[in-house]
Amino acid sequence: MSTPDPARLLTLAEQILAGDVDTPRARSSRSAAILGRTALERLVQDLCARHGLEVSAASMRVQLACLSAVTPSVASEANMAWWGLSRACHQHAYEIAPSHDEVRRFLTRVRQLSG
Repeated sequence: MSTPDPARLLTLAEQILAGDVDTPRARSSRSAAILGRTALERLVQDLCARHGLEVSAASMRVQLACLSAVTPSVASEANMAWWGLSRACHQHAYEIAPSHDEVRRFLTRVRQLSG
């Protein structure tokens, strides 16, 4: 089974935040963050592949380091977005769920990287 392209994942995440997809409101920001992070991970793999780097079996930290070696400015933006979306994906009992605006900002950053 293949993963949908990053643009489709981002569109679905944006639709969830807009309320256009039936998702429990309490989980919508996390759902959108998971889709956004998946889109970013796919995008990083695609960007690395364009530079002849096969990184799909590596951890995301390694993938971002490889991307940094070939395109530092893009890697820096991708790194910030990935960490923010990762934080938004994980729920801890002592934390408030990420806001829609917070997740939307990270999704916008990922969409800009997919350019």
